[in-house]
Amino acid sequence: VVEGRFSEVLRLANMVFQGTVLWPWLWNLFYGDARIAVRTLGFLEIAFADDLNCLKQVPLSKDNEEALAEGKKCQEELHKWGKGNRVEFDPKKESFHVVSHRKPAGDNFKVLGVEFDTKLVMVDAVTSLVKECRWKLLQLLRGKGYFDQRELVQPYKAHLLSFLEYRTPGLYHASASV
Repeated sequence: VVEGRFSEVLRLANMVFQGTVLWPWLWNLFYGDARIAVRTLGFLEIAFADDLNCLKQVPLSKDNEEALAEGKKCQEELHKWGKGNRVEFDPKKESFHVVSHRKPAGDNFKVLGVEFDTKLVMVDAVTSLVKECRWKLLQLLRGKGYFDQRELVQPYKAHLLSFLEYRTPGLYHASASV
């Protein structure tokens, strides 16, 4: 109820309702066996909430077309599992990439908010991070006339330092030049 107005009645049946306390636990139970479809083809799955990433290490002797064909087969197997379990995948969130220093393929992609390029140079990720941090720092420093240094530490930690730190494992892969 918001300002005396009620939302529409929604019957919760045969579904996992996002936003409930049990949602993550129920979703993992419901989604957990998707890994079987992925592992049968030799792929490793990484699930976080309702995101599923599948990856496979491929020898350098294979060309990118073969590697991408294997990825497509994995996708088809996962979609078969989805059809049998009434799970739909968002086509806009599906993509294929070959991550390699020598023979990369595909566009940049995001994993948990960190942008990766297929060569793992990470120039785009670092550039966007610097741009965003510069803006955040300038906004923080605009208030320095109203606060002493001690009072600025807390907003720095909350809004800037945490923003930098959660990207650190991804940026670890950046080339030395970046």
